[in-house]
Amino acid sequence: VEEAHRIVDAVARHGAFRRMSDLQQAASVSVASLRRLAGADAFTSMGLDRQQASWQILALRDRERPLWSFSATSCDIAASPAPDAPEIEQHLPAVAELADIAKDFDATGVTLKRHPIACIRERLDRARAVACSWLRDESRCPTGSIVLVAGLVLVRQWPSTAKGVVFMTIEDESAIANLIFRPKVYERLRTQVRRAMVVCVRGQVERRDGVVHLLVTNAKDVTKALASAQIHAVSKPRDFR
Repeated sequence: VEEAHRIVDAVARHGAFRRMSDLQQAASVSVASLRRLAGADAFTSMGLDRQQASWQILALRDRERPLWSFSATSCDIAASPAPDAPEIEQHLPAVAELADIAKDFDATGVTLKRHPIACIRERLDRARAVACSWLRDESRCPTGSIVLVAGLVLVRQWPSTAKGVVFMTIEDESAIANLIFRPKVYERLRTQVRRAMVVCVRGQVERRDGVVHLLVTNAKDVTKALASAQIHAVSKPRDFR
């Protein structure tokens, strides 16, 4: 927290920085803290993405405090910082968008970039998967219609009063979707959905008292497929029949 305040004060005094070494010197902040900030992609205001910031930080080292010194009449021995290594502009390879988003989630739990599902929307469109927001529109998804949706798993619930019914909430870039797994269906799909972070499901649209949900008939864990930006598991509707 103290180092964060020093960075804020340094920017207030000197304005926006362009070099990591200048920021480190002005704020007296440790390399470890800069590295954590770079991991959270916190240097975009300096024109540096996560990769570029991390590269510049590699050239830095912590300023050491003097360990001892003798009087000026004899000799001074004090640890002093080595001059900064020159920061050479590097043309680093681009980072895949999904990999960059995943690093945001790893570092902070959120991202200011696109929703992960938006990154594969074109493939989902080819698989004839609809956006979760469509479920709310009866003209697009009439009650009783069979649809395919995909999303990040937000919630799993096994209420003791639900007689074995499992509830799940998923999210894509448009909205959330509430899923219902009947006991026999969940038992059949258990290995696919129990620990999945991203699922693609097929089910029947149901509406009751203003609440829309999908009664699941089939599902696929597409976590690994999303991580590799490949969704072969959902690229063809027949995979879910």
